[in-house]
Amino acid sequence: MKKKTLGLILALLMVFSLLPASAFAANVVQSGTCGDNMTWTLDDEGVLTITGTGKMKFYPWLSYGKDIKSVVISDGVTSILQYAFTGFTNLTEISIPDSVAWIGNYAFADCRGLESITLPKSLTSISAHMLAGCTGLKEINLPSGIEKLGDYAISGCTGLKEVTIPESITSWGEYIFSNCTSLEKVSLPSNLEYIPSGMFSGCSALKEISFPSTITGIGKHSFSKCASLTEINLPSGIKRVDDYAFSGCTGLTEVIVPDGIERFGNYVFSDCTNLKEASLPDSLKLIPYGIFSGCSGLSQVTFSNEITLIEGYSLSGCTGLKEFNIPSSVRTIGEYAFSNCTGLKEITIPSRVENPGNGLFYGCSGLEKVNYLSSSSSIWPYTFYGCSNLTEITIPSCVCAISNYAFYGCSGLTKIAIPDGVWSIDDYAFYGCSGLTEINIPDSIVSLGEYAFSNCTGLKKADVKLANISGNIKELPSGLFYGCSSLNSVSISYGITKIYSDAFAGCDALKDVYFDGTDMQWYIIEVEPGNEALGNAEMHFAIDYPFTDIADSGYRDYISLGQALGIVNGYPDGTFRPNSIVTRAQYITMLYNMCCKPDVSGLTLDFKDTNTISGSYLNAVKWGVALGIINGYGDNTFRPNQNITRAQMATFSYRLMKLVIGGEPDAGLKADCGFKDSASIAKAYKEAVNVMANLGIITGFDTDKDGVGDTFRPNATANRGQAATIIVRVAAYLGSGE
Repeated sequence: MKKKTLGLILALLMVFSLLPASAFAANVVQSGTCGDNMTWTLDDEGVLTITGTGKMKFYPWLSYGKDIKSVVISDGVTSILQYAFTGFTNLTEISIPDSVAWIGNYAFADCRGLESITLPKSLTSISAHMLAGCTGLKEINLPSGIEKLGDYAISGCTGLKEVTIPESITSWGEYIFSNCTSLEKVSLPSNLEYIPSGMFSGCSALKEISFPSTITGIGKHSFSKCASLTEINLPSGIKRVDDYAFSGCTGLTEVIVPDGIERFGNYVFSDCTNLKEASLPDSLKLIPYGIFSGCSGLSQVTFSNEITLIEGYSLSGCTGLKEFNIPSSVRTIGEYAFSNCTGLKEITIPSRVENPGNGLFYGCSGLEKVNYLSSSSSIWPYTFYGCSNLTEITIPSCVCAISNYAFYGCSGLTKIAIPDGVWSIDDYAFYGCSGLTEINIPDSIVSLGEYAFSNCTGLKKADVKLANISGNIKELPSGLFYGCSSLNSVSISYGITKIYSDAFAGCDALKDVYFDGTDMQWYIIEVEPGNEALGNAEMHFAIDYPFTDIADSGYRDYISLGQALGIVNGYPDGTFRPNSIVTRAQYITMLYNMCCKPDVSGLTLDFKDTNTISGSYLNAVKWGVALGIINGYGDNTFRPNQNITRAQMATFSYRLMKLVIGGEPDAGLKADCGFKDSASIAKAYKEAVNVMANLGIITGFDTDKDGVGDTFRPNATANRGQAATIIVRVAAYLGSGE
């Protein structure tokens, strides 16, 4: 049996030896032209063969890319078109003749199976993205005649471990070797002057780099995220280092920047988390923007004592920094320069600093003491946001504004003195300062933000001197003391006209409210919902009446309310003089005040005695005459100082009411008022007196002592107490919407 089998095998071998060689050749499955004198074939074994001469003009094989395993280009072909083999993931080898002098962009991009490639000696340029993403490429030998490396030419070649760059290159693109994550060693040409942007960005295995002495500049992101790079020795002739040049080099432990450098970009050494020491040259008069941002291991920085500028984010996130001495020469500190330096315990801001930026110490949770000597007029937004251990700070007298979130979350702050010159405390300025027990808000304040002191849970006493005779602020904003659960006492100035929603919400411990005005002044304040704590507290009023001479007047409550509403005023000596007679000019002025002093621009008077009208009454007279509330006399005089009669007072008020309401009263209101002396009321005043009396706005005198006013006395003069009473009643009627 064994002999028969062996004989069969020998016979078959003899048969196959007689077959022609073509019987074993691969079969061509596709073919065509790809240039004027160029053809292509693809066989069933995945071999693409390109033959002919001249330039490749198109690539018809693109749709067969997944089947192509090998490419053979014959001698005579002079160029390879851009995108010719892009994404051919199964391509493992390629033969390129020396006749090829040009290869286009992306020609072999993402050929992830390609392990080696021999570039033709005649090639002068590695085009943009030509070999980008060739993750299987282990080595590459750049021809000695190469003059140009294009953008991303060899980027993402994650299998590449070593590369030598020839001296012949004169033109450099960006991100040439970026994300070659296995690249460990690079030899740079000795004549290189500038390392292009992103050249070795993301080369996480790169352990060392030797800079030629010719280097004068390093481009942005050149070595960013080179995590294995443990040291860098910058040449002495270097003049500039651009943005993010060494950002994310987590293996770096020390950096020494040579003297003579002229320009530092932003975030040059940012996120070098193991960097422990850094030295900047004396020639550098600033700490550049974000230079050491995120260098959490940095504990020491050496720099010139003559710097004038610390730029924004320069030391942000340097959690290992325990101390930092800002030189007295510094004038400007940029935004968030020391933010999240959680190890910093004490710092002094020199007096020459005129402009400390926003968020300067944002998140410095370990900061305990700040010597704030800055000459800045503001504490800028977020300056001490989240400095939960800050216990001591003195705000300089030059500060006039405390901005949004300035001390937000400073829970360790137990006291703070707000200087008298401060005119603005903005939104959330002291939010969550739970250690504060007392706050004095000076009367210099003209602007107060929402939730400025909200959730100051330790606050027990607040002195809100927010308004005075001269104006300033008139309203307490929403959420001002929201959540101040320990607040038991608050002092409020009488000039407040409105308390917005939730200003005292959650102030459940509030027991005493001290108001430095009268009860009338307090009760006219508009209080929005969410301030029930005020209603539950005991009110303490500083004075019973706003004027010294009205305690015994029967009109005192109306006078008090009129003063609170801004309708009537007193005299400089603190008196109101309720029994003094009212003149025509004075009464029209009271009505004008009640209507909030409308604009009278463009209005004029042509009375013969206009020049006798006091400047205090002039606008009111213009307004009253223009609306027909008050008129002059037949001889073209106004007689501003003439005493007003009770009938005239009723009539002027009635005319205003009709203008405001916009119509005539019901007939019932015009009916005779029933006064004993009704017949003595002049016809011109009769309707006004009837309506005003029937509305209860004006009353008569009780001559028969039965408790009912029965006599009007139309021609009697009116005093200031009576005038205040009538106008307050008119205001109440008009305000009720009846």
